[in-house]
Amino acid sequence: MQSGTTSAVEIGAIGGTVFLALYVTLAVLRLRRRTPLGIARRLRSKGGTVQFRVGYIGGGWNPAGTRATGWTVSGPGALTYELGPDGDVHLTLVDRSGHETHYQGPLPAQIEAPTPAQERLRRMRRGVTYGYLALVVTGFAVGFAVASGSGVAKVFAGCIGIFAAMLAAAIASLVLRVVLAIRGLTRHDDSPQRSVDDA
Repeated sequence: MQSGTTSAVEIGAIGGTVFLALYVTLAVLRLRRRTPLGIARRLRSKGGTVQFRVGYIGGGWNPAGTRATGWTVSGPGALTYELGPDGDVHLTLVDRSGHETHYQGPLPAQIEAPTPAQERLRRMRRGVTYGYLALVVTGFAVGFAVASGSGVAKVFAGCIGIFAAMLAAAIASLVLRVVLAIRGLTRHDDSPQRSVDDA
């Protein structure tokens, strides 16, 4: 009876770890799609609009941002990005009360002609994504290989390896984001940008 209970706990832990791994992976991919470059690419490749919601924490890209005002716009509310006939990105923020705030600014410079430094940064981000996936797979393989016992126990140990790998990846990602944010602030081109706040 105890063995059956143990197996049920292990199976539940396996399911929870797999779900968490998928959730984090999807969250990382969604975050990449909401970067300035990700939004600009979607606007240019598919046309139309890009829409998503933001809360109190985090925010979305502000195309009218500057180093002084910051590069993000916060919620809670709904963000709608459109590529205007003038080539600028038009952002509309609708808050919970229905009030609309409009922002306007150019596409990110790297979407047109990325510099060597921006290309290196893009390759670095792509490498981080692939490295995260490889780290998760390696964590499972190591946990599975070093464990002894039944197949379920080995899979359970592999899931523990996944969790440890995800924790390490989260810490590394946080450090990398801080470094990239600092580099972005020091290298961003302060070209003239426009913003309009409609009452």
